[in-house]
Amino acid sequence: MGGGVMLIFTLSAVYINGHEAKISTIGSGKYHILEMKGPILNSYKAVLLREGIKLYDYLYQNAFIIKASDKQISKISKFNFVKLIYPILP
Repeated sequence: MGGGVMLIFTLSAVYINGHEAKISTIGSGKYHILEMKGPILNSYKAVLLREGIKLYDYLYQNAFIIKASDKQISKISKFNFVKLIYPILP
């Protein structure tokens, strides 16, 4: 394998390279995995919280499960510390 990250999304859990990250509840709204370019700094989390992003579980390799609207995703995807945002689909 080429060292890339394999992502598998299911309704109740997220698996990243074989590590399971539980999603406790799936309610209304859109859940995503937000991957940052490097270590997650408290200042980055503060910026996301100010934008109304809900941070859930920390995942392997500088990522969080988040809940955000399409408008919020569009805005935060342009932040210099954001690498990728993956939707979690049922």
